[in-house]
Amino acid sequence: MLKFNPMFTPWQVAEQDFPKDGALEEKFKFLLRYAILAPSGHNTQPWKFKLQPDGVFIYADYTRRLHVVDPDNRELVISIGAAIMNLRVAAAYFGYACTVQYQPKANTPELLAFARLSESSQTDHELKKLFHAIVQRRTNRNAYEVRSLAEDELKRLQKLTAGKKAAIRIVTDKAIQTSIAELVSEGDYIQMSDPAFRQELASWVRSNWTRRGDGIAAYGFGIPGIISWLGPWFMRTFDLGKPQAKKDYQFAKEAAALVIVHGEDTKESLLEVGEMFERFVLTATSMGLQYAFLNQPVEVQDLRTRLRAILGLADLPQLLFRIGYAEPQKRAMPRRPLDDVLIEG
Repeated sequence: MLKFNPMFTPWQVAEQDFPKDGALEEKFKFLLRYAILAPSGHNTQPWKFKLQPDGVFIYADYTRRLHVVDPDNRELVISIGAAIMNLRVAAAYFGYACTVQYQPKANTPELLAFARLSESSQTDHELKKLFHAIVQRRTNRNAYEVRSLAEDELKRLQKLTAGKKAAIRIVTDKAIQTSIAELVSEGDYIQMSDPAFRQELASWVRSNWTRRGDGIAAYGFGIPGIISWLGPWFMRTFDLGKPQAKKDYQFAKEAAALVIVHGEDTKESLLEVGEMFERFVLTATSMGLQYAFLNQPVEVQDLRTRLRAILGLADLPQLLFRIGYAEPQKRAMPRRPLDDVLIEG
């Protein structure tokens, strides 16, 4: 058996290995190999799963929370919503209906959802189309081309903007983008000037040859080769707010579009935010588009209030990211083995 490599092995899941003649538990476990490829804050992967005869219980792992950047666990819950969407997509592809109940048990705060799975010939065909994008999706922090979205692409993405407890706003107005870019820049100054923020970020940055199954490999920040060993030390030691703010300002201002997922600060709304976000970026990936987060104005409370006002939202901004055209990011972030996130018994 080949040795597990967190940078490659989880991403090399092959659809032909689906245990079509196996027990239901084997099939459900295989579907979870796609769920764990979802993005998460600092790639903390804050989820756990417990297999059941008719589906999967989905838990939050609060031991992996980010105390500084995400003190209210908003992004943690959103990340689990993204994993749920991957599970929905994989289930549809392999012929299973997936019905998700949020917060299925009272007084169990770590249990966020139950995904009931059943074989069906009436699976969601739109979700099935996104299946191959799961292993292709990457957060791409590089510079993008300065050009607008094609009209047909924009129309396709706009079909994904309405939910029950959450919604998506696509911004292509350059004046509004500039106003948001100013908030992004200000957020960089605020966050990077905070030693606690830098310490927390640095604790999740890994070298480009990491064998750990979580965190952000330094190449995700454009840090090359041997220098990547020093990445955590640089981030922890130096206030890099000024150059980061300048770069992110341009990224936000020149993006083909800025995308805001918004909803309320409740678990049900945040789970739907995560599901809507993941469906959106899987669709964008399938269209050849790239994306990267610019969450600074959502993570700093004063800036969040101002972002809400700029957009005229009745509820609250939850995620902010840019989309556009660029050379794809080929290297994926590491993942833990599936068995590490399964609850036995």
